[in-house]
Amino acid sequence: MNKIPLVAALAGTLAFAAFPSNADQLKVKATALSQADAAALQGKSVAVTLHERQSFQAMTAGKAMFGLIGIGAMFKAGNDFVEQNQIPDPAIIAREQFANMLRDQFGMVPMAVDTTVTKPVKPAELVKVHPDSDYILSVMHIGSMYAYYPGKWDGYWVGNSLGVQLIHTASGKVVSRGNCTASTHKNPVRPSLEQLSADRAQLTKDILASLAWKCSRQLAIEGFKLTAERAPAIPAELENPLSRVVAAAPAANGTPAATAPETPAPESPEPEAPETETPAPEAPVTEGKP
Repeated sequence: MNKIPLVAALAGTLAFAAFPSNADQLKVKATALSQADAAALQGKSVAVTLHERQSFQAMTAGKAMFGLIGIGAMFKAGNDFVEQNQIPDPAIIAREQFANMLRDQFGMVPMAVDTTVTKPVKPAELVKVHPDSDYILSVMHIGSMYAYYPGKWDGYWVGNSLGVQLIHTASGKVVSRGNCTASTHKNPVRPSLEQLSADRAQLTKDILASLAWKCSRQLAIEGFKLTAERAPAIPAELENPLSRVVAAAPAANGTPAATAPETPAPESPEPEAPETETPAPEAPVTEGKP
């Protein structure tokens, strides 16, 4: 996995420093599909690219104390966490949803997903990879992480960022582009690191899947102008995985452990009116829309 500096700000957002990686997608202005471009999609072929998964950052209070050295340790620990527990790439869910959406809602003909990883992510480079298709669908994983809440050392939140772009091959025009950062930072349930790691990190897997579905829905509505009824529907079991977290005994330092609320609150606003998270400064100090 590639390493991209991903740091947690006090506000609980995800921030990506300017390194050559998929994180550049967060800096590109979103483009919504126009009616004219949507009408031209009917019957057209679309290549589906496969991109390399980006790093997972495991941000604990101990590692955060060591500055840049600590950031390297966070990536090492996060990537080991992913590999040891075989945590799926969240982009897989988004890629499948967008390919199905282009077929079912716009009448396109998706090609089989690439079997070889495509390193380029810029439109001008992608059109050279798939000159045989009418359009190119590029869904990118930008980064994932878990991080502690400042002052609440035993509580953690999980975040994930994805980017998507649909490119007209012949002209190189990006007809739709967006990015999405979603997290559980505002969820009242704050699981412990032990709970995120238990049962081969099943809770973390479920949370990342939930965030991927939510970004797919948000980007379908914002970037492809689908109505809420036509956008990908989040599976009921993934609406709020944290609602299934069982309360643990209070920590020794007196900080309340993770608890499940009587009425689970949604992890993020409804896609029809998504909340915009302001990216943190690029300089490492501790979402945004893909």
